[in-house]
Amino acid sequence: MGWADGRRALVTGAGRGMGHATAERLLADGAGVIAVDVDGAGLADLEAAGAVTIVADLADTEARQRVIDEGRSGRLDFLVNAAAILHPRPFWEVTEADFRKVFAVNLESAWFLSLGLGRHLTEGGAIVNFSSPSARNAGTIEAAVYGATKTAIQSMTRSFAHALAPRRLYPTGGFPIGASTRSPAYCRAPLRIVDASPPILFQQAILTACDFERFICTCCTGGATLLATG
Repeated sequence: MGWADGRRALVTGAGRGMGHATAERLLADGAGVIAVDVDGAGLADLEAAGAVTIVADLADTEARQRVIDEGRSGRLDFLVNAAAILHPRPFWEVTEADFRKVFAVNLESAWFLSLGLGRHLTEGGAIVNFSSPSARNAGTIEAAVYGATKTAIQSMTRSFAHALAPRRLYPTGGFPIGASTRSPAYCRAPLRIVDASPPILFQQAILTACDFERFICTCCTGGATLLATG
């Protein structure tokens, strides 16, 4: 029996990296998981562990709708928007197609999945969005478009936090690197800063936002920050 027993989560970007680790952890803690990724091979072990898997390119409108429909097919407690592509390009060679692809995967998918599923989530549920230090610090301008999407994720997280507050739903943002923090004065609810190692980033975000103290956490650089050190 785990803290997530009986709950259900939808995780994008579940084929690798933080999305995959999040889906694994949720399964281990008893949750039902819908795992989504463009790479079906990366989902194989999650499917073997009991996850429902969907191979989908989240840049595609119809593919996003398939994911939303699956999320609406039963109870849904958590939406984890971890899907993202870096797609580095020399700064002066970024094309409109490059720009639109990165925004479609990194931002549009998170926005429209949150829009399509936010009001379907059980009361007290949560949305977890992954941002990045690239939102604030341009470590390489070859990833400038990626950084722009992660800045937008922070703003989006705050907006959904306000929109969903009446239903006690808790959009949360985070990234797996330490960063400075500050609490914006305009938030409707108290903010909680959590220091967590990457393997338990999602669990700590959810437990803090939902199960323990009912805080809204908008956790990104430039706002309040969920620190994930390690």
